[in-house]
Amino acid sequence: MMSSRAEVVVGAALIPGASGAKLITCAMLSDMNPGAMIVDVAIDQGGCDETSRAMTRA
Repeated sequence: MMSSRAEVVVGAALIPGASGAKLITCAMLSDMNPGAMIVDVAIDQGGCDETSRAMTRA
């Protein structure tokens, strides 16, 4: 379970050949402090938190 006191959360769930499991819920995110950061390393499989969306920097 994710602590609401976390400053940085790294999501890195890998399920080979499948979409990423949504392990971090919107409710968990709303409990985090302002300025906290999430790094979703599983974004190439759809991400592991409910609000992830793939982006690129130009």
